[in-house]
Amino acid sequence: MKRCAILSLVVVFTVAWLGFAADPPPLSVAEGKLSKVEKDSITFQPRGEKGKFGKAITLKITGTSNFSSVSHQERAGKPVLVQRKIEASDLKGNQLIAVIYSSTPKGDSVLLAAVAQPME
Repeated sequence: MKRCAILSLVVVFTVAWLGFAADPPPLSVAEGKLSKVEKDSITFQPRGEKGKFGKAITLKITGTSNFSSVSHQERAGKPVLVQRKIEASDLKGNQLIAVIYSSTPKGDSVLLAAVAQPME
């Protein structure tokens, strides 16, 4: 009887733990202007309502953060969008950027992906 109760308790805790662990991290999307690029983070001002830039947000760069730039090319006489992989070090201040980021349980904002317009 004790073994059955202990086994039932282990199963209940395992199911409860899996339920908490299964919650996906929240995703956020923003576009704006880069303020600062550092080795392990970027700071940018998201564009808010009415097109004005808001308060700066700092996003942590991890080993899985992806960076790319987008531009136009002409192929067979037609304009085509081209996305090219870049490094964080290729980014410059005042560059326009769109980001996808998430928050950790500690409250840190982590950059998942960024697409930048090339500087002209």
